[in-house]
Amino acid sequence: RVVKHAAKHIAAPKHIAAAHPAPVGAGQGGGVPDRTPEEMQELSDRLNTLDNSIALSKQGDVAIKGGNWAQAQTYYQQALEVWPDNSNALYGLGKCADAAGDTAGAIGYYRKVIYTNDPHRYGTVPHDGYGTNNVTQMMEFVLLLSKTGQQQEALAVYNRAAHLLNYRDADTNGGKPYLKVLLPEFGVDPNAAVYTPQRLQAMARVALSIEEGAFGSKDALPQAQEAVRLYPASPITYFYLGEQLKLRQKKGAKEAYEEAAALGDDRMGSAVQEELKIYH
Repeated sequence: RVVKHAAKHIAAPKHIAAAHPAPVGAGQGGGVPDRTPEEMQELSDRLNTLDNSIALSKQGDVAIKGGNWAQAQTYYQQALEVWPDNSNALYGLGKCADAAGDTAGAIGYYRKVIYTNDPHRYGTVPHDGYGTNNVTQMMEFVLLLSKTGQQQEALAVYNRAAHLLNYRDADTNGGKPYLKVLLPEFGVDPNAAVYTPQRLQAMARVALSIEEGAFGSKDALPQAQEAVRLYPASPITYFYLGEQLKLRQKKGAKEAYEEAAALGDDRMGSAVQEELKIYH
């Protein structure tokens, strides 16, 4: 049984490489300022602290994969005791809370990860008030928000995450922004009729299938299948189901592409036809 962990206020971490006053006369000529043995020891201790916290949170990740949620929670709590701003540990506790049915607690942890705009947080690059560029974390947060009726916030996070994927894919995949097609699904008006929870959740599932598929996760295909279940009228969901089936050499890819073509969408047309050529 997972015991709820009381969330504490998370203070902004100190920069692990914060500048220290150098002895007078040291570091002349534009070189690195000299540091006293005490300062070097302090820096070493900080780095060891971060390493220990990261190692504990990774053990939590392993425990979750093994289905041991209580053990995972213990590791994440220990990681935060060492370093209160470990975003992976905060995210892990959010997953533990969600698994235990504590949706409000999970959202609280996710908000700490998503919105803490700290330029020195390990492994993240802040973007316009967001404290993470981890698309998986953001899309899972979208699902929680949408399921609890917090649609406007869910949409804002979704659009931010989709834009991040768009820019990243344009840089790493020959300039092809794979998620460009996801953005026009929703405009800028949170009161528009198209803002149904099911549609938003389906698009978040599509994004998760792409993100997890890029890392070879076995969860990528179920995410795409769930997207189709939530939003079967969209050629987008069928197209990305076809992508996951094709990558895994499973039956049904052709049928998924054909369904996408039948539903019709100018944004998807050329991509669908390119895939269908493989089967002709």
